[in-house]
Amino acid sequence: MTRKKKTVDEVIMFILANAPPDNQEADKPFPRTGYHLPLVDSAIRILRAQRILLDLEIYDIRGTKHMWRTNGNINYDLARRATSRFIQALQEEHHSVSLERILPTVKAKIFDNFPINRFKTTLNGLLQHATEDHSPYDALNASFSKRDLDDGK
Repeated sequence: MTRKKKTVDEVIMFILANAPPDNQEADKPFPRTGYHLPLVDSAIRILRAQRILLDLEIYDIRGTKHMWRTNGNINYDLARRATSRFIQALQEEHHSVSLERILPTVKAKIFDNFPINRFKTTLNGLLQHATEDHSPYDALNASFSKRDLDDGK
C-alpha cells in the first residue's frame, strides 16, 4: 500500500477548516499535522496572496515536520520570528510591567503553555528543536540579536 502524497490544496483546506474567522480568537490550537514545512509554507503564501489569514504563521500549524530543524540545521529565522511574537504577547499580557522585569521570569514551561496569538499557538517545540540547550534564555537572547540561537559565546 502506497501513501497518497499530500498536496498544497489539502493543506489549504485543512487550514481553512481549522482557523477561526479573521479577527476572532480560536477556541483551541490547530490540530497536530504531519505536513512537511514546504507544503505549509506554500499554503500560507497562497492564502496571503488571496488576502486570507494574513496573520497566520508557519509555527501556528502544529506538528509541521521539520519546522524548527531540517537535516540538523536550525531554522533560525522562524525561531526568531516566533520568539519575537512570544515576547510581544508577554508584553500585551503584562502591559503595565517593563520588559526588563518580565524576561528574567520566563521559564521553559511558559513557552509550553502561553498562547502567543489568536490561534492559541504555544511554542512548546521551539526550545526542544531550535535551541542547542533547550534554553529559554538562548531563544530570548537570539530574538534581540542577529546571532544564531546556539551562538551565545
